[in-house]
Amino acid sequence: MQQSWSGYLRAPTQTERPAGTAARRIDVYAELLRNNIRGFIDQCFPLCRASVSAACWEDLIEGFFSQGTWHHSP
Repeated sequence: MQQSWSGYLRAPTQTERPAGTAARRIDVYAELLRNNIRGFIDQCFPLCRASVSAACWEDLIEGFFSQGTWHHSP
């Protein structure tokens, strides 16, 4: 179950919702998670954000979510 949740949270447009999970609930959770982490990234890297286009910044953020190693737990 944890793998299906993390897969969906990393790439919700490319991964099926986990079975037995209410669509509205997991979508709200995914949005909150992304907004929260995006806020941290925006605050920690303001110069990086200012030096690239908005589209490039969005691609970098999406790459962090879908390919980043932050989702591995010990």
